[in-house]
Amino acid sequence: MGLLAIVRELLGGNRSRSDESEPGETSREPIQAQTIQSSRNMPAQVAMSNPKSIPDNEPSLDPVVHAIVAETADVHIGIDFGTSYTKACFYVLDRDERAIVVWKKEWQSRGGALLPSILWLDDGDTVSMNPPASGRAREIRYFKMAVAGQVIGERVHPLRKTSVSPYRLYSAFFIARTLACIEEYVKQKYGFFLRQRTIQLSGSMGIPISYFDSSLNENFTEILAAARYMQDRLTDAEPLSRLDELYSASLTAERDPRFATVPELYAEASGLFSDYHTPAGSYALFDIGGGTVDGATVYFSRSNGLPSVNFLTAEVDSLGIEIVANQLVRAGVDTTQESARTRLLKPHDQFYPATRELKHSLQNHTAKVIVPVKKKLPAVWSSVKELPVVVCGGGQSSGWHRAGIRSTYTEFQHDHCNIPRYSLQDIIPFGGDFSDVPPDQIHRYLIAIGLSIPQGYGPEIRGFPSTNPEVIATSRTECPDLDDRQRELYGD
Repeated sequence: MGLLAIVRELLGGNRSRSDESEPGETSREPIQAQTIQSSRNMPAQVAMSNPKSIPDNEPSLDPVVHAIVAETADVHIGIDFGTSYTKACFYVLDRDERAIVVWKKEWQSRGGALLPSILWLDDGDTVSMNPPASGRAREIRYFKMAVAGQVIGERVHPLRKTSVSPYRLYSAFFIARTLACIEEYVKQKYGFFLRQRTIQLSGSMGIPISYFDSSLNENFTEILAAARYMQDRLTDAEPLSRLDELYSASLTAERDPRFATVPELYAEASGLFSDYHTPAGSYALFDIGGGTVDGATVYFSRSNGLPSVNFLTAEVDSLGIEIVANQLVRAGVDTTQESARTRLLKPHDQFYPATRELKHSLQNHTAKVIVPVKKKLPAVWSSVKELPVVVCGGGQSSGWHRAGIRSTYTEFQHDHCNIPRYSLQDIIPFGGDFSDVPPDQIHRYLIAIGLSIPQGYGPEIRGFPSTNPEVIATSRTECPDLDDRQRELYGD
C-alpha cells in the first residue's frame, strides 16, 4: 500500500459531516476519503497503522535480510508549530510506520502529545522550557505570531540587547528543543530497529499559507535552519546571549536542505485531496487555531490521474479560540480563560454582544477568502450550486466560529452576488493506531500527520495567491459594479 493510501486510512477514510441546513447552506453528502493505491513509488507497507505491531525487542525481518539492510534509517518529522500548542508526528520510512510524538514529562505537556507553546525568561535573561524553580520569570507566549509581526499582549524583551530579534531567538530555541525531543523519542520507540543504524532526519514545519506565499516564509525558514543548527547544542534552559551567538553562527552555516516549511492547510487537507473520490472543484478551508484563523480557497483538479491543488486566496487573522475566549472573560461572560474556551468549543451556534466586533472581523476574513475567487477564476462557479466550506483545526467544533463563517453568506448578501451557497463540512479522522491521543482529539493532529508526509509525495501545488492575479475587465460592459464588490466584501 502506498504512503498516500496510508495517510488516507490514518485520516480515517476521511468523512465529512454536514451541519444542519441554515439559510444560505444546503445539506451535502459527506466527503469520503477512501483508501486507494497511490500511483507513485513508495516504500512497502509494514504494519502501517500500528507502530507497536512489530515489537522492538524482536527482529521484524529475516536475519539474512538484516545483514544486508542499509545502516541508515530515514525518519521524516512533521512539526505543527502552533500559536497555543505544538504537535508533532514522525514517519519511519523503512518500516512504513508513523506515530504521534509524546513530549517529555518534565515539560508543560506533562508527558502528553500537546505541548503548550510557552517559554519563560528569568531576570538573568535565561530562557527555559519550564518555569524556573526559584526567582521571578515572565511567560513568553505567541512568539510564532510575533515573528510574523502580529503581537498579542505585551512584548517580552530581555534586559540586554541582542543582535538577533528576541522573538526569533525564542522561536528557534523552542523548535530546537522539540527537534531534540522528537529524535530522542524515535530512538526510544524504535530502539531495536535503530540499534545498528544512524537516523537520517528530514522534516517539515507548518506555517499559514499567507506566510508561505510572502517574505515571511524566509523568516520562518531561517528560524527552522537555526533550530536545526542548535538542536544538539542546547539544554532546556539557556542564556539568551548564548542563543544569540548560536543563531548568528547559523546564518553563515550551510542550511540542512532536508528541512523546510510547508503550508499548514495543504498538510491538513492532503488526505482529502489525495482521494480519488474527492470531486474536482473549489473548496474553502478554514483552520480554527488557538490564536489565529487561517483561511484559503483552493481549486482541486487531476491531470492523468495525479492530484494537484491551486491556492487562489489565503488570509490569516488573530481570531482564534484564545482571542475570542479572552474577550468573553474581559466582558464578564466567563470568569476564566478555561471556562470561556470550553464554552466556545461547544458545537451549537453561539453569539455574544461582547464579541460583535470579532464576529464582524471573522465575516470580513471569510469574505476575503471567498469573494476574490470570482475574479481569479470567473467561470469556476458558473454551474456550481454549493461551495464546500471545510472547517478544521483544534477549534473545528467551535459553534461561535462556525456560526460566524456561515452567517457571512446571508449577512454579506453573497446569495445575491452569484456566490454558491456555503455547505459546511468537517474532516473527521478515524482509524489508525494513535493510542496516545483520545479519539475525539485526533482532529487536532491532522496538520502534524500531514506534515509527516515527505515532500514530493502529496498532491502537487500548482500555484499560490500571488501567482493567481484577478482577471481585469477589458470592456466597459464587463466592469464590476463597485457597490456589489463592496457588499460582497463587507456587507451593507
